Amino acid sequence: MSSRFGVSEVVGAVMLVLIAAVLGLFVLGYANRLLSVGGPRYQCSISIPLAVYNTSGSAVTGMVIYVYDPGPDSCQLSSAYVVNGTTNAVLAQLVIPRAQVGVGQLVRLVYGKVSSSSAYVDNVTSSAPVPVPSVVSIYTVTGSEAQYPLQ
Repeated sequence: MSSRFGVSEVVGAVMLVLIAAVLGLFVLGYANRLLSVGGPRYQCSISIPLAVYNTSGSAVTGMVIYVYDPGPDSCQLSSAYVVNGTTNAVLAQLVIPRAQVGVGQLVRLVYGKVSSSSAYVDNVTSSAPVPVPSVVSIYTVTGSEAQYPLQ
């Protein structure tokens, strides 16, 4: 008879552990759902309506990029790249200011030898001019991306 009591104690302990684990998962899932429902929904999106650029032969020597934020929230720009249109290789990384683009605002970014009077003048970090066709990609701190083809 002692073996029956030992087996039933082990089975009872295992059942208690399983019940406690299942109840813990339910509580964790409920708490996670409560926290995610009331959390802020930040939606940042940008677009590049226009990019004007100077060319020398088949290379871009300078460009002005206009970045627009259609909303519903303002965006902070983080990085910009010029990518080869056919191979998707990064040709240049553009030094971009930590500019905040407000909802409905149009920000002008100037690179290369376009205008020395702009607040955002910088050279591309590659030593050679950017070949055409290429794509300008700008990213925000939340991961949104906008692209503009240079052809």
